[in-house]
Amino acid sequence: MSIVRVRFLEDGREAEIPLDILSFKAPKRLTKEEWKKLAEKYKGRPLPPEYYADFKPGRIAWCLGSPFELIYTRSGWKRWTDIKIGDEVLTHKGRFRKVIGKYEFSGIHEWIKIYLKWGKSKHWNTALRVTPNHPFLTTSGWKLAKDIKPGEQLISKTFYKCEYCGKPIPIPWKFSDIRHCSRSCATKHQHERMGALFNREALQESIKRRIREGRMGFQANRELARLACAKANKKLAQQRISFPQKLFYEILDKLNVRYEPEFPIKTKDGHTYWADAAIPDLKIDFEIDGSRHHNPEEDEARDKRLRALGWSVIRIDANLLTPRSPQYNPAEVENIVLNTLANEGHLFEDVISVVTKVEKIIYPPSEYRRVCTHAFTLEVEEDHSFMTRLSFSHNSQMHIRGISPEDKEAYDKGKKSFEEIIIGHSLHQDFRIAFQGLSKFVEWVFLEDSMESYFRFNLGKRDPKTGNVTKCLTIVKPSAEEPSGEIEKASRDKMLITEKDAKLIEKYALHEHDVWLAPGDVGATWRGWGVLVTITIGVAQPGIQRPDLHEYFYYPSPDLPKINQKLLNGRIIVKAFKKPRPLWWAWLAVRDSRPMNPWCHVDQGEYYPIKAEKLRYFSKEDYPEWKERKKDCE
Repeated sequence: MSIVRVRFLEDGREAEIPLDILSFKAPKRLTKEEWKKLAEKYKGRPLPPEYYADFKPGRIAWCLGSPFELIYTRSGWKRWTDIKIGDEVLTHKGRFRKVIGKYEFSGIHEWIKIYLKWGKSKHWNTALRVTPNHPFLTTSGWKLAKDIKPGEQLISKTFYKCEYCGKPIPIPWKFSDIRHCSRSCATKHQHERMGALFNREALQESIKRRIREGRMGFQANRELARLACAKANKKLAQQRISFPQKLFYEILDKLNVRYEPEFPIKTKDGHTYWADAAIPDLKIDFEIDGSRHHNPEEDEARDKRLRALGWSVIRIDANLLTPRSPQYNPAEVENIVLNTLANEGHLFEDVISVVTKVEKIIYPPSEYRRVCTHAFTLEVEEDHSFMTRLSFSHNSQMHIRGISPEDKEAYDKGKKSFEEIIIGHSLHQDFRIAFQGLSKFVEWVFLEDSMESYFRFNLGKRDPKTGNVTKCLTIVKPSAEEPSGEIEKASRDKMLITEKDAKLIEKYALHEHDVWLAPGDVGATWRGWGVLVTITIGVAQPGIQRPDLHEYFYYPSPDLPKINQKLLNGRIIVKAFKKPRPLWWAWLAVRDSRPMNPWCHVDQGEYYPIKAEKLRYFSKEDYPEWKERKKDCE
């Protein structure tokens, strides 16, 4: 009997489970009448997991090689292993978004190790071990780790600046007191501060600068009056505040943050909420949450109403500000405040690091027990990216190949537009999904004979010839394999980009996510470039997964342009038909958004697609289980 070893992420337990138990798990019984009632509540989304044979949540598909890799969160740097669902991480768009998935899987033996450096100081040297398909944000767009070369420039975000020259510096992960971009700047800054004590001209210039800034003279008196009023208000507020709240005010004062304690926020219906500490200019409400006086349901309703008014509500656990608590950590609270001010004040800016070395690592079987062959990843809402040290790690794409090196060079130099260089080349559409527990992509390739047909399919529009929703010929392409001759021939014979097509592609293209494939790489030709042009990014959840039928629920990111949010939005059906010859077809089920009944449609939990000509069954009636379930489903 085959055995598979499973690790449960919730508590770290491991167990050995017979493979046949996993293979023959049946979905929960659901009669036709029960399904009708339940499906109305779950329009546009899958039923609860217990109704499926093997429900695997969708996830992103690139991974880190260590559970101790640092990732930047709202409260500062955290190891992957310490991040929880609901924590907020910094994305490539310079904003914080929630972690909605955290996954680990094993059996990864090929890795890429990338060495990074910023500036001349050794404090900014680091290395990351990642899977080959792990994308990095470079100055020329997203690139896979296997395509990164020494000298490439990677982008990360920062709000730190050199205290002497003002140059952006990376957010430090080793020593939090680094405030200069180089030893030279640190020395010059120190000499300037020391010289100001004895240099009369520098002292006079300092006085003039302080007067201009309002820190001396009559303007300073106004400032002193404002500070006195603020201090009096704080004293009044402190009469009804807790110790953690008082300590939080001291942290805000230490950071020179202008805030209002116990600030009233009025809603449109006349209701007033009191913010523990508010920054009205940026509409930030800091709340110190203790265990006694807070109801999660009431807090959620309150936060929702304040967000509707444009306020950002940041909740801080009171244990972080309680000295007797084992969680006491005022430094983490300082990080939360600084990151929130940078986020809401749009202060994050790009900082560029350089790749100094790239290593390809393949662990032989003899080393499997000694080294870590597990991969670790996060799923982040909307932006689908997170910041590691000195870099960013980042879903249907149009795949174009055969672009000549001359055209690529002209495009990079701005001499030719993207529309000009793709005319006359072949195209097909990739649809990749990664599910928790699967070591490879689930990947489909959509094929059409015209660009109008492609977008009719993506938008769920009717085919003018048949009057029905547009169905798209679909091919199974196993992940991480060379492009099959079937795809090459079909895309070349059916679809070559015209000038009109190029304009339509440009209309939907999200060029900030382009991935360029160098000549000779998988996905390119032997002498021409390939490019993956992203047209939508989102999260896919599974419905029924049967060898001849796959149901998906796709949710485009709400941060995309409105026209891109309409692409593949909803329930996607991929079905194999036997006649006139075995073929896969896909369509967007726009008329009926209800999930299929897993019991009646004989859900098998089979995620990986099989070529149509190799299928044994082509309808639910062909499966042995149907005989027993027929009475519940008719």
